[in-house]
Amino acid sequence: MRKLPKLFWACSAIFVVVIAVALFVRHARPGPGGTEIDVPGVKAPPVAESEVKELQKKRAREIAEKKLIADVELRLEKFNGDLSALVEKYRKMLPLSRADEYFQQSVEGGSFIASKEGLCGFKCCVSLAYKMAYDKIKDTDRTGEAIEPLVKEKISAPIEKAIGVYAKWSEDYKRELQKAAQVFALDIAARGQKFSEEVMLLSEADAKAASAAIDKFVGEVESHASEAVIAMVEAGVEMALIKTSYETIKKLVIAIATKALESSAARIGTAAAAGAGTAVADGPLPIGDAIGAIIVVGGLAWTAYEIYNVTKKMPDEMRDQIIVDIRKTRSALMTTAQDNLEKDREACLTFAKNQTNTIVASLKGNKK
Repeated sequence: MRKLPKLFWACSAIFVVVIAVALFVRHARPGPGGTEIDVPGVKAPPVAESEVKELQKKRAREIAEKKLIADVELRLEKFNGDLSALVEKYRKMLPLSRADEYFQQSVEGGSFIASKEGLCGFKCCVSLAYKMAYDKIKDTDRTGEAIEPLVKEKISAPIEKAIGVYAKWSEDYKRELQKAAQVFALDIAARGQKFSEEVMLLSEADAKAASAAIDKFVGEVESHASEAVIAMVEAGVEMALIKTSYETIKKLVIAIATKALESSAARIGTAAAAGAGTAVADGPLPIGDAIGAIIVVGGLAWTAYEIYNVTKKMPDEMRDQIIVDIRKTRSALMTTAQDNLEKDREACLTFAKNQTNTIVASLKGNKK
């Protein structure tokens, strides 16, 4: 028998191996009744469709809340920037040139009062000394009554006009603040309304509660926004400043005149008490040249000399003091104006923050 070639045996061996591998793979697959070998691990139980929907609703509500909070906070930041721009706009207007023109008029009025044509001429000083003596005897206020009209006309009236210019400036500023605050409040209300419409589509109970809280806030803003904003800024102090300025300068003028003429007034009063000038005690107040005649006839020539010296010294003191007080009034007005810029801005910003906090509190309240 002939020997088979080596190639034949090699091919036979390969064929046997292939058949063996095929049979192994066939038997390893599970048949209809077979069982797969599980990979080690834990499988999650099946999730109900209703649970999936509830999770989706909860997620949708959370996203809507976060978006609303982000929106109102962003709007608050913009509002703060708007207020800062308004403050800067009105700050650049200071000092108000028209008001300074009126203050200059009051300075000129003060110079007039301190001149010979005003209260520091000889005849006027004699008249004031006479009135001071009369006031002391009769317990009246003829001196003040004589000085007041001149102070009102020459000093107080221009100052009042200057303060009026600042009052108008302040009124315009507050009106712009109020308008910006009203727009902010209504804008926040609109965003809240949109949020309510979104979450009302969800059947979830806490979503409806959140919507109800926001709706209440929206209603309050729409009903009371104007009143709330108007009340947030205080009334101006302009009228009080006018009165204070007038009273201060009037008292100043009277005090300077009284101090300068007190010696002469005392002499006139003494002469009247001695009967040398009965007109002082009983008659009407003399005017013009009649006053000088009473002094000379009454033997008060020395008083006339004193008054003459007063007319040389009193004008400078009176003018300087009046100008100092006018400048104090202007400075106080400028300070008040600048302070009110920040004070009213803070009032508006506080109002806006309260609106934002109300939204956030309404949302957080539904999670307690």
